[in-house]
Amino acid sequence: MKEQQYILKNAKSFELKDIFDCGQCFRWNKESDESYTGVFKQNVINVKKQGQDVYFKGICSGDIKNVVTYYFDLERDYENIKKTLSKVDINMKTSIEYGKGIRILNQDLWETIISFIISANNNIPRIKGIIEKLSKTYGNEIIWNNNKYYTFPSVNQLKDVTIEQYRKLGLGFRDIRLYETTQMILNKEIDLEYLKEEKDTLPWEQLASLSPYSAFRSTFDTALGVVPTSDSSKNGIVYINLSGDQDGNNTLYNAMMNRKFYSNYWENEAVQSEIQKARASQFTDVDEDTITARYAALGVYFDLLPTKEQPEFHGEDSLSRAEAMTLIMRAETPVTESESPDTFVDFVNAVGSESPYTNYAGYLMNDSYLTIDTGSLTSKTFTSTISRGEYIYMLMNHYFKEDLSTVDTKSASFSDAKDAGDLSTTKAFEKYDGSKDCWQTAELANAIANPDDGCPTRMYKALVLANSLGIVNAETRWDEGLSRSEAIQLLADTYAKLAEAKGYPIDTTLGKTNIAETVEDTVVDNTVTDTENSTTSESQSKSEINENDSQTSEGEAIEEVVVATPTPEPTTTTGYVLEEDTKEYLKGLGATDSDLANVKSDDDLATLITKLFGGGSSSSGNSGSTTGGGSSSSDTGSSGATGEDVRDPSRDFQLGPEETTLKGNM
Repeated sequence: MKEQQYILKNAKSFELKDIFDCGQCFRWNKESDESYTGVFKQNVINVKKQGQDVYFKGICSGDIKNVVTYYFDLERDYENIKKTLSKVDINMKTSIEYGKGIRILNQDLWETIISFIISANNNIPRIKGIIEKLSKTYGNEIIWNNNKYYTFPSVNQLKDVTIEQYRKLGLGFRDIRLYETTQMILNKEIDLEYLKEEKDTLPWEQLASLSPYSAFRSTFDTALGVVPTSDSSKNGIVYINLSGDQDGNNTLYNAMMNRKFYSNYWENEAVQSEIQKARASQFTDVDEDTITARYAALGVYFDLLPTKEQPEFHGEDSLSRAEAMTLIMRAETPVTESESPDTFVDFVNAVGSESPYTNYAGYLMNDSYLTIDTGSLTSKTFTSTISRGEYIYMLMNHYFKEDLSTVDTKSASFSDAKDAGDLSTTKAFEKYDGSKDCWQTAELANAIANPDDGCPTRMYKALVLANSLGIVNAETRWDEGLSRSEAIQLLADTYAKLAEAKGYPIDTTLGKTNIAETVEDTVVDNTVTDTENSTTSESQSKSEINENDSQTSEGEAIEEVVVATPTPEPTTTTGYVLEEDTKEYLKGLGATDSDLANVKSDDDLATLITKLFGGGSSSSGNSGSTTGGGSSSSDTGSSGATGEDVRDPSRDFQLGPEETTLKGNM
């Protein structure tokens, strides 16, 4: 292997002593120049810090930048994590200050298990000594800079080692544990790959706390005028819930109910171009000029289907039913306090618990095309590729259920779809497998195998409704597998039409804050006067607008604060305080000291942000009226769009002879 070098400039939360001497790893040793040299997997690397820069040099099994980025968890924002956790209590704050330079290493699972066994009732110098002896005796030798290093032995390299041989290395009472563990893994009683998969369950973090693809997130926030808040959260058009409040735990659904989302972003060609360029720079398979970049940006920023950070987006890859159902759930559901979705026992019993998507997908079990009550949605079909027709049905059934039940199919016309009727009756599929169970699976399989005969009536109705909304065009491709990019596009176009039908419940660039920042001898007035920041119209029902909102109403939130907070002493001074990090952010956008001095309310801040972003108007010059975003697409067959973001009244949907108003759910 060839020697490589990599320099990490201006490193934060990276102190060599804190990382290597805290007890989490045992293969790193301090050199005379204060650097550390270590062995992990097939890599030997020396790490040295000079000023704020960290120098990595050594021999690696892959590109050194990729190797150290993963091993040292360099993409994670430890500064933000520490800032948040420091607010828990004084003990946590003191602990974080003590180990402020620690990073959690992504170590090999096998080596970690054995090291943990060796560490029982032991001290760090002795642990390191035993592991070094074990590696030197049974691992592979690597020579670098005229020094000999040894890899940690694999399971197979230890398969014939006896308890007595372990004892000679100084393991003591731990020898039998190491032997038993090795044999259990060799005999498949413990599956390391399975443990890795279990460890790699889907992460679910609040939007403001997400850190993957940090460079892209920074560009996205800057382009949309998102600003940091004093509580380590964010505020801006994608951080406003359905009550109009600032919310770091926001969702794509809530963001797309905001009219400003469209005028300031979705229809703003300059902003779209900047974000798509940033997205394309992260992925080798995304071209900034393609529709894929547009929807990849939404998928990644809102963490709809999280994957380990990688150089490919895989937009053309097919999705399973598990992934498609999970995508919809995560797009509309705020993260729970436990950062884990609820468990639906019947659903888990039907599809199994092996998939990391199971608990997320359970939220959509009553709206999917294949259902558990017929025995059609099983562990096998759950993880199989979903068709476009099924996905469109699920979107219409979930968000436009009432409209789907009354849609008129008589005037519909498609180039590749027709109503094949109730196949479960005509083909006698209700007796599939000797019972009514699984008839949906048989019906769908027959339809996809014979697409020229048409699709089942209930799927056809969904295609007709989606077409009337402008979500799909005359070429539906209902029988084809659904890709990742198409799934996000169809979902976003559905949200756009839903927002249009609801009259856009939100129309503001900044969310209201219920708890004002207080400073010594100062009471901050938190009254909101801008009609932009008012709550949604009284004419819209609470169940229609707030069903997807994780927050209590403004009145409830304020009442809770009054109860929990002592009444302050009366003062005669009031004022509005901008946090220092917000000031620096605004200055970076071009704000002057005079601009900042004139910010005396949330309204002033919103006005300044709009000014800094050139007025925030749509590139089409129409910020007040939108097509809902659905007409922005040019992806053939994925949308009824023409590629222009100008509303065409002639394309307004008609649901039937007497029904012209969309109800919609959520």
